[in-house]
Amino acid sequence: MREFTKEEQQIFPVFDEEMRSKGLHIEDDEFGRKNGEMILAQFENRPVTLAGLKAVVETLRSELTWKSAAQLEYEKAYHALTTDQQNAFGTWWFNQKRTLTLEGEEGFRNAALIIAWMRGRTFDARGLDLAVSNLAANSRRPLHWAIREQQSSGRPSHKDDGKGLFPKDEVNLTARQHAARAKQAAAIGRISEEPVTNYRSLAEAVRGNNHSQTEQIRKMFTMKSGTSSVDWEQTYAARRRAAGL
Repeated sequence: MREFTKEEQQIFPVFDEEMRSKGLHIEDDEFGRKNGEMILAQFENRPVTLAGLKAVVETLRSELTWKSAAQLEYEKAYHALTTDQQNAFGTWWFNQKRTLTLEGEEGFRNAALIIAWMRGRTFDARGLDLAVSNLAANSRRPLHWAIREQQSSGRPSHKDDGKGLFPKDEVNLTARQHAARAKQAAAIGRISEEPVTNYRSLAEAVRGNNHSQTEQIRKMFTMKSGTSSVDWEQTYAARRRAAGL
């Protein structure tokens, strides 16, 4: 690659800014470097001009890598945040990998939706959890979860009596409170050595404020790290947060 003159180098930032707004990958990553090499290869034997760069982009359009509309929406929303808000969102976001889809198109859509909901609100874990809870009931632009499992409204050979598996005071207990009850019961010999806290049943008993929110909550699962198995204790905690409990 030839060396570019000072005048030519001053053109690149203007070109980058315009191409960024149009969705061309120009970052210093695999896609951005490949795009840059393909474009600059056309200027080995001719001077660089802004018009010339844009003409080359149009010629190579189908061979270059472009960002999706979802990614552009996310980047616009993210870059509008303050540095503190970006840091708070990033810290919270990467702790959601077992609950929300974080990568690809679905990840970009999730992030954009959550940031948009947070506009004008305090960026902290509690507020971001509340965003997920509210967006879970949105059927028009739904969130994408880390795992999907089709579930019926009931179970085979089970007649719903409307009471649920647990009384409301049981469902509203935290995992720590359930463990404390189990320990207390064990101390007075009312339970065996087998675990008594059925987190799957507790998770399935969590209800939202309405039918739609409850259906979304039932689709939330947290996986055991490195496996495809559901971590029911963490799923129970995530569903409680989504329900605002």
